[in-house]
Amino acid sequence: MGGFVAFVMAMLQLVAPVKHPSDVMAPLTRGLAAVERGLDLIELSPVEQGGTHDGSRGRGDIHLRT
Repeated sequence: MGGFVAFVMAMLQLVAPVKHPSDVMAPLTRGLAAVERGLDLIELSPVEQGGTHDGSRGRGDIHLRT
């Protein structure tokens, strides 16, 4: 009888470690799906044509003042 109780207790202790990979994979799967949707949105968005923006002021120079 003691051997059976020890076996059941050992099996119950294995539940948490076996469940842990599924707890880790769920957020990763959701994150990968979100990245895929974002990349699809970028790829499928049409390229803007025309416009009136004059980019002469934005040279990209950065000056830090102290």
